[in-house]
Amino acid sequence: MRRIEDVGAFTNTADVVFRFMPCLVAGLAYHIALKKAPDRIVVLKQLYEEEFARAAMEDRDTASVYLTPEISVG
Repeated sequence: MRRIEDVGAFTNTADVVFRFMPCLVAGLAYHIALKKAPDRIVVLKQLYEEEFARAAMEDRDTASVYLTPEISVG
């Protein structure tokens, strides 16, 4: 595991997987709305959760794996 690097200047790119970029933007909008636009919190939180679920769903392993334990006595 590694920590996400700081973006720094506005010309730098965020150290985020491209699938999570819409989630990052929606989360940032939600956190800004907490202080600046409380009337939009519900909509932005729902959008953030949908974007996160979409990105997390693409990040899962879809291979079928069947594990059979070998149990023997002796």
